Amino acid sequence: MMRLDKQGGQPFEITEAESPTSSSGRSYCFPLLFLSLALIAAAVLIIIFVLKPKKPSFHLHAIQLDSSDAAFSKGVNVSSAIASLLLVAHNPNKLGIRYSSTELGLVYDSSNMGLIKVPGFFQPPHSTNVTILVHVFFKTINLGELLTEKSMQGSSIGDLEIRIFGGIQAQLHAFNFRFPKIKDQCKA
Repeated sequence: MMRLDKQGGQPFEITEAESPTSSSGRSYCFPLLFLSLALIAAAVLIIIFVLKPKKPSFHLHAIQLDSSDAAFSKGVNVSSAIASLLLVAHNPNKLGIRYSSTELGLVYDSSNMGLIKVPGFFQPPHSTNVTILVHVFFKTINLGELLTEKSMQGSSIGDLEIRIFGGIQAQLHAFNFRFPKIKDQCKA
């Protein structure tokens, strides 16, 4: 479109000004997106290959029967007990691990046998001697029925298979910085 200049009568052309965000904004978006994805991938690779996370291990060090209530009810031997387990934890990782307190269930042959109360504790990096005192509460069970069932199967009482189930929340720590919580399902 042509217009005349008011002062000199010279024609000039009116053009639309280009928006600064039209093409130059898109040219910065892709490199920034690529750079952020590259940084995230580098962080993940550093965690996997440099830190080399390994599962911590727990070993049973000692067991103690705290109390036992044995009774004869209508000629049947029934018993409940509380036991303490002393576990030793080993953390081979370069990061510390904080576990929250939890309760785990004990199951034998699809029936609930008791409860394990695990206190919250912290495993420092490269630790080998963290001790945890865990209490196990057994429900009242019919010992005579259990022994009879095991003998009918042709196995000894030492072959008793008890399963542990529940959830344990763990949180990684590095230089007093907490990472997001990790929940692990315990099915042993």
